Amino acid sequence: MDPDTAAALQAVPYLQAYRHAEDRPLISHYDPAAVDPGLNLYLSAHAAEAELVDMEGRTVHRWRYPLRRLWPELAKKPEIAKLDYWRHAHLFDDGRLLAIFEGLGLVALDADSNLLWAYRGGTHHDLFVDGDGNVHVLERISRLLPRMHRTRPVLEDFVTTLDPRGQVLQRASVLEAVERSPFSSLLERLPRRTGDVFHTNAVVPLDGRFAGRNPAFRRGNVLISMRELDAVAVLDPERNVVVWALTEAGAGSTHRRWSATATCCSSTTRAPAARSRASSRSTRRAGRRAGSTAANRPRCCRRRPSARRSGSPTATP
Repeated sequence: MDPDTAAALQAVPYLQAYRHAEDRPLISHYDPAAVDPGLNLYLSAHAAEAELVDMEGRTVHRWRYPLRRLWPELAKKPEIAKLDYWRHAHLFDDGRLLAIFEGLGLVALDADSNLLWAYRGGTHHDLFVDGDGNVHVLERISRLLPRMHRTRPVLEDFVTTLDPRGQVLQRASVLEAVERSPFSSLLERLPRRTGDVFHTNAVVPLDGRFAGRNPAFRRGNVLISMRELDAVAVLDPERNVVVWALTEAGAGSTHRRWSATATCCSSTTRAPAARSRASSRSTRRAGRRAGSTAANRPRCCRRRPSARRSGSPTATP
């Protein structure tokens, strides 16, 4: 196979995202009594766009900004062109949208898809906008760290904080935060010490509501999830150290969708060796009690459209 053909094949995204939509109603079953009313924000791997869809499946609004318009020099590279989609998005009340180009950066658009600002960096998986408008986003940088491996690079995860205009305010290394903490023994659980060693996949800044139960949950700290360590942890970005961690036996258990409320309702600080299933169950029960109604959800989650990804989009790029 010639190099050009090989490069073109490498750039093909997940093929299931290109299946033609079936000739049937968009909503196959809708029971208004079983769901919350409102709008849903959908993302898809077929294009850098987001759709706001009502409960009947009708598109109410669409945002779009392709990679070739944002960073044309990147879009020309076959290995990068396949990343021309949004991994995660945040919708503001005024119609502005903030979206992640996986591994490439952030884009901020107004309600009419006009570019407000862009941030070039290794952003991935998740972002969270706090009450001050600051953006907390996961970022990774490939670098050689001899303490991890002498010859092979590591994808080092960071929690980066941007101001409302996209300027960097703070950046904390997740690896350094674990190494400097009482939970450094978690590193012994790493299945490998090269490549994507942590696979940090979620970030939520804490609002301080549970600081009375545990000082680790003070306002300004951030909750993160690390798949490869099978753990969630609270990171103090000012001191760049992990101040609380929770692990559970069973690979992949923390990779599922989790709630900041559910995790932070536990008032017990656990060392990595303590993996009580009873404690984990009680934590989840406490989280359900605290987050079961809209009044108990964080303000940013009330009446906010949910972000979903579709594997079989009806729209075309």
